[in-house]
Amino acid sequence: MPTLLSLPDRCHALILLALPDGASLSAAILSHRAFADAARAASVWRPLALRLAWRLRLRAAEAYPSLCLRAARAATAQRLAALGGDRAVDILRLDAAAPPDGQWESAPPLRRGARDAPCAACDGTRVVVVGGWDAEAGVALRTCEAAGVGEAGAAWEWEEGAALPAARCFAGAACDGAARVWVAGGGDSIYRGAQCFAAVDVLERGEWRAGGALRTARCGLALAAEARRDELWACGGYGGGEAYLQTVETFDMATGVGVERPAMLYKRSGLGACFGPDGALYVVGGSEDGANALRSAERLDPREGRWQILPSMLTPRGYLAATFDVSGRLYAVGGVNDVHGMPLSSVEIFDVPAGKWRPGPPMPHPRANLSLVLLA
Repeated sequence: MPTLLSLPDRCHALILLALPDGASLSAAILSHRAFADAARAASVWRPLALRLAWRLRLRAAEAYPSLCLRAARAATAQRLAALGGDRAVDILRLDAAAPPDGQWESAPPLRRGARDAPCAACDGTRVVVVGGWDAEAGVALRTCEAAGVGEAGAAWEWEEGAALPAARCFAGAACDGAARVWVAGGGDSIYRGAQCFAAVDVLERGEWRAGGALRTARCGLALAAEARRDELWACGGYGGGEAYLQTVETFDMATGVGVERPAMLYKRSGLGACFGPDGALYVVGGSEDGANALRSAERLDPREGRWQILPSMLTPRGYLAATFDVSGRLYAVGGVNDVHGMPLSSVEIFDVPAGKWRPGPPMPHPRANLSLVLLA
């Protein structure tokens, strides 16, 4: 009578594909050479990699087993970096030694000094901070600086990078699998009446090049990238004059083609946006008129094509930043209650399964007009 282990290799591969999690897959591989041989096929690891690494992008030439290992490591060594709105750089440690919702510590400050409304992105090995607003000089910035993020607790060293083709603040930034930094939108001022840009620029091998343009010029937007797709989602922002935007568009990083997507339920400038573990886009806070901050949050599942209202945040927040960690928690940090208010240090965490917000550990430095970046 044939046994489980005498089945053809393709049957062993199908069994491995049906296993629900990494622990089960690892146990099966260790149990017998037949499963270990079947696990050499990349197709065995792909479903698990896409489930585990919903927040991490597959790097160029990276194999799925490597991505699974990276996702497992990230879950115990991840950090969030708050940059902008203050010269200081604050790091929220979410490793196994930190409290459940994280613990803040400081990293070396930016070289440029205090800057408002920069954009930032991380490819897992370095964080890049681009543009922003110099409040003392009253000008938008072209500067770009980067630091290798290393392990938790390792010293950062900021280095000047190639300057942007044009000065801009309130832009959005994201990294792709080839470690290229994409910067979209922005404006020449943080104030109403700013000239807004549609340009998309790409930092590749230390040089900037034109990458295309958004369909709509916008600053104060939120730029979200789903790690399993080559698309940038540009949400809301300010469009110049009296125009505060609720429109959403996607930009294909491979083709440069833009597509209009369903508009949000509210106009939002200075909002936070990020894709969640369910593949849906979450947006929070912002301002619908440049003066009043929003508590509301909403969610778009691209497969359904319609926005759904979520429970409101505990505090109204305009010009905040938000991101998911690899554990599926949505962090909303900083911002202001209204245009005349003082920057906030408070943090909120949204539990997706429970559908509830709760307070998180406050930042050491109050800040608005900031970026929040996952280091994993």
